[in-house]
Amino acid sequence: MQPTEALPEPLSSSQPQPLAFQDYFRAIAIAAFWAIFLLTLLNRGAVEIESRIVVTAAIYLLLVSAILLLGPPQAGAGKAIAAACLLLGGLIVQLLFQALFLPGITPSHPAWSVAAMFTQTAPTATISLTPADDRLGLLSAALPFGAFIAGLVIFDTNERAAKALRWFAIGGGWLALWSIMQFLFFPEMLGFIQKRFYLDSLTGLFVNRNTAATFFGLILLTLVVLLHKRLLAPNWRMVRALVANRLTVPDEQKRLIRSAAFASALTAFCFIALMLTGSRAGIMSSFAALLLLILLTVFNSPIRRGRNAAPLWGGRHGSKRRAAIMLFIAIGLFSLFANRVALRMEARLEDDLRFCYMPGITRAIADNWPWGSGLASFKETYAPYNAAQCGVNSVVTHAHNVYAEGLLTLGIVFPFYVAFFVLTQLAIFFRGARKRKRYRYASHLGFTGLLLVALHSTLDFSLQIPGFAMAYAVFLTPVVTLCLHPPGTERDGRQRRSRPSADPQTNERLGETTASTINSCEQ
Repeated sequence: MQPTEALPEPLSSSQPQPLAFQDYFRAIAIAAFWAIFLLTLLNRGAVEIESRIVVTAAIYLLLVSAILLLGPPQAGAGKAIAAACLLLGGLIVQLLFQALFLPGITPSHPAWSVAAMFTQTAPTATISLTPADDRLGLLSAALPFGAFIAGLVIFDTNERAAKALRWFAIGGGWLALWSIMQFLFFPEMLGFIQKRFYLDSLTGLFVNRNTAATFFGLILLTLVVLLHKRLLAPNWRMVRALVANRLTVPDEQKRLIRSAAFASALTAFCFIALMLTGSRAGIMSSFAALLLLILLTVFNSPIRRGRNAAPLWGGRHGSKRRAAIMLFIAIGLFSLFANRVALRMEARLEDDLRFCYMPGITRAIADNWPWGSGLASFKETYAPYNAAQCGVNSVVTHAHNVYAEGLLTLGIVFPFYVAFFVLTQLAIFFRGARKRKRYRYASHLGFTGLLLVALHSTLDFSLQIPGFAMAYAVFLTPVVTLCLHPPGTERDGRQRRSRPSADPQTNERLGETTASTINSCEQ
């Protein structure tokens, strides 16, 4: 009996080694993930080809290493990865279809027959006007997909995803403060280089104010959710009673109050940075998304239970009153600080160049329908359609409308890409709104972030900037994980061993109540 009882001992002593190695590698992978994201932002959103190649290669190297050493994510995140791979695969097939010369299979663009009249050798006729540029343009499309999938692999549990979302919000708040200081004291600087455009507007680390507005709008939404959770964490009834009776407030409550004050300051910095961008479409899209976020937070949040769960305005009727007050505050703040935007809105719409470009873009879409002109061919395709009254001193590199540029470059398949992209996200967010309790705020962020990006894409081209596209992917990663992760799991992702209940939602509520006492500052 002695030898048989000693057998399990060496097995148990050897088990922690791979776990310790995975934890060590995960820490390195998390640091590398945020370093690549920061590098993308610091280089003006990776708008240059060299920086695009470096960050795209780095994120896919991290992705392959993470999958090999950490394994694929559990539960529903695998379906999200499959959907992302399907969409990216469709783009790659579309690129090959447009950029390869396949006689008898793919039609050629009429411009190649005209070009053959002026050259000694006939050029390779393809659907795309810029087949070589399309291959480099694929890097811009592949970067956010790589960041999204890598994030799902690395932040594969509720706790890791929630922490990543906090890091995204807090880091964005500090970046907003840094951008404000630079705009006030060094307005001629863009990061660490000389600023050439939009000297009267805050642009953060981006070249134009529109991309900066979309970025800070996304950060503002995340900070508002963080602030709401931090404001609910302290036991305000107890604190008010102690202060009224001149008694000492416990250190734990003081820490929670300081945490709420810190989140309030970061939210204010991000709001001011958004206003200083002066982007009309960016600010109005952020305002619409913020209003939706307030409504979802008030009317779709689970009922809080416990000693800290007493609302500031009691009862169900208090929810409507609280929503009215929060909406009034949001509208008042935007009205108070949006004077610069109101002045710009007084300009006539026909004086806005983005509306001057649209007739030419519409004609270009009709002439290149249905196969499109190539993923990265907008600049060359639109040039002959540019009207003289729109200006001849600059080159139009992007349409101020993501949907119009997509129809021109990708053709008839672009609406299917958009529908798949939007409907997949909506399905994930609706699942989070129905199934999750403690982490339901993730679905609220998903809905409002999608609304912000979709609205602003009608008047600007933020998604065409690789840095912001990666920022949106980094934002989506923890949101999707929290929406799809199954309830009733421990910190390491394993199922709880508690007694099963007939009602699965009861199990989740019990688990959330227990976890809320451990992580009260995350509530």
